[in-house]
Amino acid sequence: LRVNNCYFYRNQAGFGGAYAAQTQGGFIKTYFSDCFFFGNVGLNESGAISNDYVADNANNLLSISKCQFSNNSAFFAGGALTTGSS
Repeated sequence: LRVNNCYFYRNQAGFGGAYAAQTQGGFIKTYFSDCFFFGNVGLNESGAISNDYVADNANNLLSISKCQFSNNSAFFAGGALTTGSS
């Protein structure tokens, strides 16, 4: 998935107010470039981007280049971003 020159404004979700990746045995490569994330809310975690539920796999990738994050929030963790695996 490639996302270029996008504006994510005041979105809300349980995990990743603007974007959430989740894999179950597969893999995902995500590229954000020149994007703006403003005022997104994660009701649990990850105000803007959740990459926390991606399986440990060498093919998984999250790339963020020249993006701005402002006023994103989450109730528990990761006001802008969470990464990891579960």
